Amino acid sequence: GNDLQSVVVVPNPFRQVSGYGDQAENKRLAFYNIPSKCTIRIYTMALDLVRTLEHEGAGLQSWGSQTTKDYMLTDFGQNVMPGIYIFQIESHVPGHDGEMSVGKFAVIK
Repeated sequence: GNDLQSVVVVPNPFRQVSGYGDQAENKRLAFYNIPSKCTIRIYTMALDLVRTLEHEGAGLQSWGSQTTKDYMLTDFGQNVMPGIYIFQIESHVPGHDGEMSVGKFAVIK
């Protein structure tokens, strides 16, 4: 689908340990109900770009992966600090290309 209004971030707020049952995924933050082809950009409140995620597939995208061990890391390989973050999702689904949605999530200690 391409319903950008139904996008959710889980868990929100993120408490530095996600609560997912698998210990390997304790730092996993995920975006649900996203378009099948999209770009997710994550910014600080000062609008500094933290991470860009390219997505193609089902309606779920994690920030990093267990395989690459880059959960909650910036594009520069740094750990994410506590704070409020803004995410922007840009659809690349044919017929909806360029449509965007913006939301917020929190990272707390």
